Amino acid sequence: MPSSQQATRRSKRWRKWAIAALVIGGLCLALAWRLGYFVHNPEFRAETETILRELTGGEASATAAYDDGSFPFRETALVESFVDRADRLTKTLGTFEGIVSVEETEMLNTVRGHTARVAYELKFSLVQTPGELSYLRGSDGVWRLLGFSIRVPSLLEEKVKKIDSEYERIKAPDEVLHLVDATLSDISAGKAVEVRNQASPPFRESKSEDEFLAMLARHDKELGRFQRRLAILKSGQNAAKNRATVSVLLQYEKNKTTGTFEYMKVDEVWRLLIFKVEIPEPLLKPR
Repeated sequence: MPSSQQATRRSKRWRKWAIAALVIGGLCLALAWRLGYFVHNPEFRAETETILRELTGGEASATAAYDDGSFPFRETALVESFVDRADRLTKTLGTFEGIVSVEETEMLNTVRGHTARVAYELKFSLVQTPGELSYLRGSDGVWRLLGFSIRVPSLLEEKVKKIDSEYERIKAPDEVLHLVDATLSDISAGKAVEVRNQASPPFRESKSEDEFLAMLARHDKELGRFQRRLAILKSGQNAAKNRATVSVLLQYEKNKTTGTFEYMKVDEVWRLLIFKVEIPEPLLKPR
């Protein structure tokens, strides 16, 4: 075989190998970029400033910060408790004004995925203090809030105590909290009709026995049987102290959810006025 033909064939083989190597290399680089291997430890300044402004901007903006958070974050914290935490933070530290400095950044590859933790020195309207925010990188490449921690300076401890004492004064009385547990236990024990019969007149007028039983049947179907109350999220009563509302975190067989219960005094006896148990929407759409 002429040497020129051999050279041509060798040249073609080398070209094929070169193209294959370029394609494989390009795919490896794209995958590595997708997994975040080329991301230099970012400071997340824009994300952090947006989140902290939303946290200290009132109920609506704090709710927006919660909705924009990562799935694991929303799975472990309900919106009511998150908004309440943001409200107390704002009352204690004031509104967020800016990042003074970035103290430390850390990127980790965890079982949850690629996470980042950033420590800052933060400026609020009332004080300057350290804080940390962590982020989780979603499958779409967007970094979302995973958690946050902001230190309350010792000089504000008295203010924190005052805010907590204000909460104690306006919270629902223990008698109402016990009624919430009793209401849920009685319904779980098959005493739903008795619960409705002992409720306030406005409750009985707004919901017939059949309607009440149908609502509870839907709860059983979607959530399973009630198991226990996990936590009190919100608690309050009006100035006249004849109405009280409690928002709680509930554990059912199939899911956790929130429940809101309102009671009113009828002849000096607390009676059920509002009974509302949320049925969570599916977190992921079926494929």
